[in-house]
Amino acid sequence: METTIVNGDTFINESALHNYKCSDRGLLLPIVSEYTWSEEVRATLYFIGLLYCFLGVSIIADIFMGSIEKITSKTKKVYLTQSGKDEPDEIEVRLWSDAVANLTLMALGSSAPEILLSCIEVVGNNFNAGELGPGTIVGSAAFNLLVISAICICSIPNGEIRRIKDVKVFAITSVFSLVAYLWLLLILVAISPNVVEVWEALVTLLFFPLLVLLAWLAEKNICGVPSKTETSKQMELGNFEPGEVDKLVKDRQYFRDGHLDRDGLVRFIKEVKKYPGLTDEDAAVLAASKLVESQSHSRMWYRVGAVRSMTGGRKTQPQLSMKLKESVAQESERIRLKMKEAFGIPENNNKELLPTEDAVEALGLRQLVSIISVLPAPLAKDVEIKAKKDILKRKQIATIADKLERVYNVMNEHPDAPTLGSIPPVKPFENAIIDFHAASCAVMEDIGKFKVEINRSGRTDNVARVRVESIEGTATEGQDYIEVNEIITFDRGEVSKTVEVEIINDNQWEPDEEFYLRLSMLHEKEEREGVQLGRINIMEIVILNDDEPGVLQFPRRGVLVKESIGTAYIPVQRKNGADGEVSVKWRTIDRTAINKKDFIGGEGVLTFKHTEVELNIEIPIIDDMSAEKDEHFEVELFDPEGGATLGPMNRTAVTITNDDDFDTLLSKMMNLTNANVHALQVHHETYVSQIKDALNVNGGDIENATPMDYVMHFLTFGWKILFSLVPPPGFLGGWLCFFVSLAVIGVLTAIIGDMASIFGCLVGLKDSVTAITFVALGTSLPDTFASKTAAVQEKHADNAIGNITGSNSVNVFLGLGLPWLIAAIYHQVNKTTFVVQSGNLGFSVGLFTGLSILCLGLIVFRRLSAFFGKAELGGPTCPKYLSGIFMVCLWITYIMLASLQSYGYF
Repeated sequence: METTIVNGDTFINESALHNYKCSDRGLLLPIVSEYTWSEEVRATLYFIGLLYCFLGVSIIADIFMGSIEKITSKTKKVYLTQSGKDEPDEIEVRLWSDAVANLTLMALGSSAPEILLSCIEVVGNNFNAGELGPGTIVGSAAFNLLVISAICICSIPNGEIRRIKDVKVFAITSVFSLVAYLWLLLILVAISPNVVEVWEALVTLLFFPLLVLLAWLAEKNICGVPSKTETSKQMELGNFEPGEVDKLVKDRQYFRDGHLDRDGLVRFIKEVKKYPGLTDEDAAVLAASKLVESQSHSRMWYRVGAVRSMTGGRKTQPQLSMKLKESVAQESERIRLKMKEAFGIPENNNKELLPTEDAVEALGLRQLVSIISVLPAPLAKDVEIKAKKDILKRKQIATIADKLERVYNVMNEHPDAPTLGSIPPVKPFENAIIDFHAASCAVMEDIGKFKVEINRSGRTDNVARVRVESIEGTATEGQDYIEVNEIITFDRGEVSKTVEVEIINDNQWEPDEEFYLRLSMLHEKEEREGVQLGRINIMEIVILNDDEPGVLQFPRRGVLVKESIGTAYIPVQRKNGADGEVSVKWRTIDRTAINKKDFIGGEGVLTFKHTEVELNIEIPIIDDMSAEKDEHFEVELFDPEGGATLGPMNRTAVTITNDDDFDTLLSKMMNLTNANVHALQVHHETYVSQIKDALNVNGGDIENATPMDYVMHFLTFGWKILFSLVPPPGFLGGWLCFFVSLAVIGVLTAIIGDMASIFGCLVGLKDSVTAITFVALGTSLPDTFASKTAAVQEKHADNAIGNITGSNSVNVFLGLGLPWLIAAIYHQVNKTTFVVQSGNLGFSVGLFTGLSILCLGLIVFRRLSAFFGKAELGGPTCPKYLSGIFMVCLWITYIMLASLQSYGYF
């Protein structure tokens, strides 16, 4: 009886408060009596609690994997002798093999919830088998192999492929994943039906070290011919010749094997100098991003990144601010538009020599790699896509231009047709650049009115307007000259305009005087678009009383420039007259500085127009970013024309000084880059950093936090604070954190098992169905995001799908072998039998084994078939999506048939 009547009052029996629907399904739950709660409310609360606990177990698994990363990252120093060197080379070698680490600690890290759930269920059921643990392991394996593989195949960008590098390891883990489930069928159905004996459980567990041993042998190529593989990362740039692409990209790798060194950073700074709008801090973020990209990453690294993205935590990759993204995008676009040679067609482009599309793409690729080499992968991808469109467009233009040239030739040669001349040139898109022709000029006081030339370069297909106005110097407006204030309009196609200036002659002797003309942009926004001022936007006008052609010379005998100046401007003056147009030749003379190595020199002609008194020789300086002594070269004036003569200083020395602040800059960049990379490491060294990350959204990087980061940080704040009390991986080499976080995962997994079981009971689902659906999906969600990210960012497919088969094998060998061995030993000691009903579990295992054979067969066929691109992931669009749909259909088939069998439909 649930109630008792006393004196006419109805009371609920105390036993009834703890004996109601589904109250006996949990090991730890329910904590309080839910007798008075409605089933709908209880089911809703348990479902929400289940989702929340999935987030919690993901966060503590993040810390758990941080300890694993700390443990497996240990290295030892190895000294190698080398001929010609007194001191041996010192290198660091990791103590943990990649195959061993992936199949032991890392597999345990990603599969800990499933393995612990199975162990806790067996112990909680008095060492009797349950349905939730084994069902979760099989359901999770089905989701991992079928759904995650499908997502990875379809997520590869069009035209790109990913192949498995360590084929031997993948083959071994694939075979073992099939053997694992076939072995389960044997012990459940054939050898000892519905009973698991001690030796069967022991063999199941011993398969685990055997798998690790064989994978290690395959990785070390002890039992086979070593395979030649390229471990360095590269960016997939399309279907070019493999050798050429690898060479181009490899030459642009600044940080080999993920190590920050001086030479690599110097080469990186050289490329960053092409982006003048970037600060040192921005460059350090880009360097950190490229450094992280160049490092080899494990599946664990991607899983931690996926969890932190889901929960609003600190990201494992550098986050570029919106300002930096816009700056990089603008600079990349500017450089891309200037790459006329990269996307143009050679001058000998006639009918016979018209290049193929591959040749045009290869031509653009060489320039394209230079642009994207300093950009993070996502931004580089955007620039690459735009550049490829430019290449294709340029190819189409070249074809049209070839046809147009033939039409022009026919028309010009036809006697009755009008002569068209040559094809009008097409100029590249640029802003209209307006400036004076010269920086200064000198005029006679009695000249009256004269014209000053204003030039336009760059873009000429728009209307450009600027204002020109006079500014007083020693000459006074109204007394020595007439004020100038007018708007100059360049119509389409106009490249030169003049402005009239009038000098007032007062018939009185005066020393030379000067005033200035200044160009300025108009205030209206629409007038400023497509227009910019050039370097010479202020002009000096000297009023003098001299009509001689003048004397040409350098103002000083030496010029000092920094190596990082870019372009050196060497002034040449015209004195003692400025009448008429004169010219003088100039040439560079190598001294300790060498042409083409330290500067771009040669010969040229400098032309002074009437009244001009000073012009500059422009000489580009090459900055090699290396410390060296000061070097110099000379510039000489010779062969003047137009009546001018050479002055005594017709030769000047240009000294290139090594930047004093370069070492400081390099040291600063090193420190900033190291700080950015250190902030991205998976594990924490101290409690302070661990708690700080837990308290702040996005790990304290508020500037780059998204609205979703704030939402997820708010929802998971309690978990983060609670788990920040776990000892950080920096203590005791990571082992203390390993065991403490593993214990926390165990407690949380027990709660998840209780919630899943009670929720399934309330909504009418059996534990076996709840396990292969809700629990399997919840525990596999972080792996889904991790595999997708790895598939897109990695060069190979190993971290995306290569570890799935290994993880599925480990789940069986540890997740079932360990708890079954414990239970079998317990029952043998107590003279009882460990019963494991083969009904639903045997059907589920058999069904999954058959579907996994189909899935693995498709993966192997994709690698061999040109129809699928001869790769496990990616390939042609239609076959790629067909493969994904087929795999998802296999998973749906598994869920439907396993569920129907659970309810006795067959």
